Amino acid sequence: MKIVKCTFPVPHIIIDEFYGEEINKGMMEECLSLYGKTQSGDVVNPGGARGVNNMLKKNRNLYLDSYWHHHRQDSRILPYIDNVLWSKEMKELYSEMHDLSFKSLCIVNADTTLLSAYKDGDYYDYHRDMNFGLCTFNYMVAKEPLGFTGGEFVLCGIDPSLQKVKACSTAIPFKNDRMVIFPAVTLHKVLPITTTSDHPENWRWTIQTFPQIRI
Repeated sequence: MKIVKCTFPVPHIIIDEFYGEEINKGMMEECLSLYGKTQSGDVVNPGGARGVNNMLKKNRNLYLDSYWHHHRQDSRILPYIDNVLWSKEMKELYSEMHDLSFKSLCIVNADTTLLSAYKDGDYYDYHRDMNFGLCTFNYMVAKEPLGFTGGEFVLCGIDPSLQKVKACSTAIPFKNDRMVIFPAVTLHKVLPITTTSDHPENWRWTIQTFPQIRI
């Protein structure tokens, strides 16, 4: 793993070569095998109801915990999340960050994992995740060489309705086998991707894990 701890515009961690070539390849194979199970990505709209909102988000999603509910051990993704994200070494890394959202990861006892696929023109505009007080894990996975351009992951330190968004944001390039860990309350977005391919192996794939503390 190649670990970089960042402070701008918010505390976050970027880790390259996160799972390694063999595990990463197996995860990509599972992504492709599950594409037919994905659905148009929905969001929580004002009022609390879930629904598709292409003004905010255009991609395809599948909740892996629900799909593998009775056969979690058969997944080529979930067991590695269980074993790596909550390992002693990773918890030591979280505790080193000067941010309570990271330190709280050391007492997490549950999580939800979402598979996301982005084809030509897909994006996800500024939003916050619902697991406030904790961090979100955003793992990037794709076949190399990449079959698309764009799709940068943007973290913003202020409300995007203000005028200084560019000065208070950072765009993290998509890179296969890259993990980005950031406070869930942070405004973030995915820029549109461009590809001439209709084949899912040339699209942008990510695996988001949302930690929880259940009492």
